[in-house]
Order: sequence, then structure tokens, then C-alpha cells
Amino acid sequence: MKFLIVEDEIRIREGIRRLLPKLDPENEIAGEAENGERGLALIQKLRPDVIITDVRMPVMDGLAMLEAAYREGCAAKAIVLSAYSEFEYARSALRLGVTEYLLKPINLADFSCAIERVKQEMERDRKDRPEKIGGLDQVLRNILNGDMELEDEVLDYLTAAGDYRYIIEIKEGGDVGLAAAD
Repeated sequence: MKFLIVEDEIRIREGIRRLLPKLDPENEIAGEAENGERGLALIQKLRPDVIITDVRMPVMDGLAMLEAAYREGCAAKAIVLSAYSEFEYARSALRLGVTEYLLKPINLADFSCAIERVKQEMERDRKDRPEKIGGLDQVLRNILNGDMELEDEVLDYLTAAGDYRYIIEIKEGGDVGLAAAD
């Protein structure tokens, strides 16, 4: 997996850079950035599989960076790191489709498990999705942003994905909404 690390604290960034190859020799560090603005530029340039980002950083925070990247079609998985356990950060991250949300200081076992869950999710996505429409998170984002039409292939994929945590509502006039399933 190809990783991008976006973290303003240099010791944490260096620690993650040293740890990832130890967890799996095939883990590749594609790049590093100290803020969201630089991170966004690297996302566009490097097309990483996984983005590990802090929430609060100078210039642009990690959630704003992810939102901009996903709006531009990025399909990378994201692991968000935060020193803040405030519910609003976690809720914002979940809305963006972030795969993992870890609190600092980072526990090695939790970090390792998060990387493994991301890897498993990526393998499921690759196996289950047609290449041209992207993963489930990306499909939902594209539908909600108006960047994708609900054609037969997309509807078939959503049905086959079997993820019934969300209900897609198609309203009169073609507006699309997303609601949490009960």
C-alpha cells in the first residue's frame, strides 16, 4: 500500500514513517506533508492508497484537506489522528467516509489494527467494485455531490455492496439525499 503522511508534528510524522515498513515491508511511504495544503497537492500528484492525517494543522486542517481531495475524486482510504476526543471532529470525519479515527498518543496495537482494517477494506473494495466507478464511499460522495448519475451499473453495484447503513433517497426533480438506516 502506498501511504501519504500529513502531520505537523515532526516526531509523530517520523515515527509513522519508520513504523509503516516494519508493519509490512510492502508498505511504501509515497510522501509527507506538514499541513493540509501541502498534503492536498501531494494527494493530487502521488495518488496514495492511504492518507494518514492529523486533524488540526496550520494552513489547512486534515478534514478540510480530505474533503477537498474527495471532492476532486480521490479514492484513498483515510486514517485520522487527533489529540482531541471532541465528538464534532469524529462526526465530521465519519461524514467524509474516514476509515479510522485514532486518538493521540497513538497506541501501537491500535495503529497496527487500523492499518490492517484499511488493508482488508481495500482488498474487499478491489474485489467487489468495478474499476470505473470507484469504492462505495466514493460512489456515495459522487452521487451526493452531483458528480455521478444513478445509472443501472451504479445501482447494481450499490445493491451488490450490501451496505445498508445508508438509504439513498431520490426525490422528485432528481435531487439525491442520503439518510442513515435505522
